[in-house]
Amino acid sequence: MIGSMKTEHQGNKRKRWGRIVVGSVIGIAGIALILAVLLVIKIIADAPDVSQIKITHVGEKPSVVYDNKGQEIAKFSNEDSLGYVKIEEIPKHLQAAVVVSEDKRFYEHNGMDFSKIGTAFWHNLMTGSVTQGGTTITGQLIKSQVALTGKNVIERKIQEQYLAVEFEKLYDKDTILEFYLNNLAFQGNIQGIQMAAHNYFDEDASNLNLVESAVLAAMIDAPTYYSPVSHPDNNWKKAQDILEAMEKQGYISKEEKQQALNTPVYEKIRKVQAEEHEKEVHTYFVDDVYRQVINDLQEQKGISEYEAKEMVYNGGLQIYSTVDNRLQNIVDCYMSDNRHYPEQESMQKDSQLQAAFVLTDYRTGEVKAIYGGRGEKETLSFDYATQALRQPASIFKILAAYAPGIDQGLMTPETAFNGEPVKIRVKGGGVWSVKDAPKKTTDEPITIKEALAQDSNTIAVRAFLKSGKDIAFDYLNSFGFTSLKKEDKTEALSLGGLTEGVSILELNSAYGTIANEGQYIKPTFYTKVLDQEGQVILDTTSEKQRRNRTHQVIKKETADMLTEMLVYAAEKSSSTSAVKDYLDKMPVAGKSGISSEIKDLLYTGYTPYYAATIWLGYENPKSMEVYDSYQTKLWGEIMKEIHKESSYKAFK
Repeated sequence: MIGSMKTEHQGNKRKRWGRIVVGSVIGIAGIALILAVLLVIKIIADAPDVSQIKITHVGEKPSVVYDNKGQEIAKFSNEDSLGYVKIEEIPKHLQAAVVVSEDKRFYEHNGMDFSKIGTAFWHNLMTGSVTQGGTTITGQLIKSQVALTGKNVIERKIQEQYLAVEFEKLYDKDTILEFYLNNLAFQGNIQGIQMAAHNYFDEDASNLNLVESAVLAAMIDAPTYYSPVSHPDNNWKKAQDILEAMEKQGYISKEEKQQALNTPVYEKIRKVQAEEHEKEVHTYFVDDVYRQVINDLQEQKGISEYEAKEMVYNGGLQIYSTVDNRLQNIVDCYMSDNRHYPEQESMQKDSQLQAAFVLTDYRTGEVKAIYGGRGEKETLSFDYATQALRQPASIFKILAAYAPGIDQGLMTPETAFNGEPVKIRVKGGGVWSVKDAPKKTTDEPITIKEALAQDSNTIAVRAFLKSGKDIAFDYLNSFGFTSLKKEDKTEALSLGGLTEGVSILELNSAYGTIANEGQYIKPTFYTKVLDQEGQVILDTTSEKQRRNRTHQVIKKETADMLTEMLVYAAEKSSSTSAVKDYLDKMPVAGKSGISSEIKDLLYTGYTPYYAATIWLGYENPKSMEVYDSYQTKLWGEIMKEIHKESSYKAFK
């Protein structure tokens, strides 16, 4: 009896505790839900006013680009955008191709597609990344037209979904689709369906046939990857999927789909593109001016990308660039001369050895000349000088291994390290072994100044270990590199071994920082932008913007010692001695770089006047068949011509 009562008492006690636990969980969940709702309400309250979105396209006045002497060099005009197309002028099959590709329930939802959001949430949960957002056509439009105020991707996504619903209360589906099609961002500066139709098919959007519509719709998600010019195979696979979906959803018949599949659409694109080459195409420098002005208008004026492009194409802006035409002509002349490249390398367009060059005034951060790639330039072509990420190889040694150590007082150019091979245990239990070529390997201590000239890997790694990868990584970020990943924070960083690589422009700016007494200045392609009333709206030379673009990376004394090391490397290195053969009457500091398997050839250096960087390699990295210091010789030729009229000046 007593045992039975005891058991009953214990059972009741467990039930009470169970109710307490369940109640607590429900209470905590309720509080969390209330807090989440309040947070969402606040995020929505901070969202921009959806009624301020412009729903019309107004052509006004072209913008003019000037060189650093005030001479006109280019225009951005409304002729480039080719005007606004009303929905009744856009073929139904083109509208359908875009809908099935981007938002198949467009005509059913109210701006927010819960099914699409659920699919995106599950995908992101499974992959552990935020690569899909469940965005509808209306949401895409909002994202491109409004500067969302959310502090992170989740807050911006909440605002986007909310504004999409509100936007659909103001406009009907046809008006939204019309606005969306007219403001689609295709490859480069191709803005809107009308401009895309002319660029790829030499047709008005109203005359596009079914397969042409599918080809353009295929580009929307990733314009470069699905480009019908540079990646036709990717584009055609997506276009076929779109045509298949259009048939399944009843937009077209099986016969219409088959007829479209049998149309040789890419032959027409190639023909139109060939004719486009005969028209005036902006230079790489003007392309970079365009990109930077668009970006700065968004950041500094708090406007959307669409509004920024409207200002550039139709706002009558006066854009004063930093290009020096004398220097640009020198760079173009030498870099485009095939005699400066290995004859053994293939010269076919799809496998041509590529090259890039950057020249800056490191005291101001002004870019003076850019060479973005070999071969015939297309509209807003891919720029190897500013957009490509390549392996910097040995050029990184001075930045990752020696600059941090010297700046912290851990070493000087005369500090010596043992040159024996280095073995480092890495994650997973493996060993990373570093050694130099037999003729460079020695048991004797070597100064880091001599090691840089000899391009010693072991000494660079030993110096790097003195500071540590965390410190080195921080210094590299301060030097202005924006493409470094957390995965790059390894000992291989000391030798320029990176996940993705760095841009030639940023590499040049990092060396320019050393030349500029350790002070980094963010590179710029323009000085001022004026509106059509002559009022300054962007100014990189203002005291405020100068401060925003500038910070001290290393001490002046450190910069002086690094320059001493780079001058010695330029004079003594067997692989770069060609540089001094060209600049025998002008001080030069610099370093060459050759990535693994000779996939990248680089030289970065500076004089008392300019910093310059050259790169050679293939679009899809592969080994070069020959190597004979092509990059250092070409760098030397160009810099010799650039300094032809410059008086002798010593490094400070």
